[in-house]
Amino acid sequence: MDKEFTTIDKDSNLLDVLNKMSSINAKVIPVVDDRNRLTGVITNLGLVNAISKIAPSPEVEEESIGMGDAV
Repeated sequence: MDKEFTTIDKDSNLLDVLNKMSSINAKVIPVVDDRNRLTGVITNLGLVNAISKIAPSPEVEEESIGMGDAV
């Protein structure tokens, strides 16, 4: 019995991967090349790590959290 798998193209961007994985509630998605050969996998943790490296991180000032005088 053949099973169909949802895959992502190796040239997909992070937003495409995020959208596809979230739409099917996947924790892992196979990455395939233009000949539909497996080239790797992306995990949900790997995706979060990749996004966190490019997402702007908010800078929190000491006064904004009330820690300016804390020692």
